[in-house]
Amino acid sequence: MRLYSLRFSTCSLISAMFVAQSAAQTVSADRHALMAALHFHAPFDGDANASVFATNGAIMTADSLERKTLVPGIQRRDVSVARGEGKHQDCLRFTGKAKEVICFAGTEMHYAEEDWSGSVSMWMRLDPDKDLLPGYCDPLQITQHAWNNGAFFVDFDKDLPRDFRLGVFSDLSHWNPKDIPWEQWPVEKRPMVTVKNPPFSGSDWTHIVFTFDDINASGSDMSSASLYINSKLQGTIQGWDGGTGVVSGIKPGDTASFDVTITGDGTAHAFDLLFVQQTTGQILGSIPVTINTEYVYQAHATDQESDLLTYSLNGPAGSQIDPQSGEVHWRPKAVGTYPFHVEARDGRGGVGV
Repeated sequence: MRLYSLRFSTCSLISAMFVAQSAAQTVSADRHALMAALHFHAPFDGDANASVFATNGAIMTADSLERKTLVPGIQRRDVSVARGEGKHQDCLRFTGKAKEVICFAGTEMHYAEEDWSGSVSMWMRLDPDKDLLPGYCDPLQITQHAWNNGAFFVDFDKDLPRDFRLGVFSDLSHWNPKDIPWEQWPVEKRPMVTVKNPPFSGSDWTHIVFTFDDINASGSDMSSASLYINSKLQGTIQGWDGGTGVVSGIKPGDTASFDVTITGDGTAHAFDLLFVQQTTGQILGSIPVTINTEYVYQAHATDQESDLLTYSLNGPAGSQIDPQSGEVHWRPKAVGTYPFHVEARDGRGGVGV
């Protein structure tokens, strides 16, 4: 994911956005530690230019979402710095909707080719169901290409009552190689955190934070992103390659099926596939996963008479099972789905599959 620009779209009031590395340096809550981690800050006090930046911090106006033409400053009549109306001082006010986009250059903020982590914070004051014009509204996008191609964004859905969402998309060719139309993607498979009835108000400021960890991960760690509203965790995305996504309504004793896409890099990896409660981030369970290395599985069977069991295996070419312990070993040579059929016999006619 490569950044091109930070975009501000149609909204009501925005104040105090920053991007910072979320590493050990931000553990301390004191001001010095926070400022040391801060890479970009646009408080919109006095003017709209950023106060912490990498190059010149200048706010710009693009001709459209494609950003083929950029001019300095705010060139939209419906966008202005609202004096004394911000969370602390001033803020950026949007009163209309236009094809032009208010943005900063993506080079203003921190970026890492590998293991990129950070946090984005912003305040908003609006009633989305009353204040926004029809259609989607993206208060913030961070992207090189488009909203669904190497991008972070937060948005309000187009339908009333409006949902609030965090979207985190890897390169389009990676997460959607078949170019399936967005409308045909099941909601539960979309790489998004969706908040029903979000606590926004036209009279009170709402604090939005999203964090991202190990984007463009170089090792076995899974990339993730989390959304917070007024300091409360709303959900977490872990891995976003068109798998099953969030599975809900599972009760104790139920069986759930799911699809997961895992891409190797030609070297061996071993890690745990985590099952996470979306709203709390609590880890409910895990499955060990190995990539490009030997597959090992321990088959278990019991006999009511405690007879000695002997195991046999009907599996893919090269797979083996220890007939006494039931331990399966196999080294895969190609991507695919491979069935394994294990039998346990007690020597007296009893067979378990």
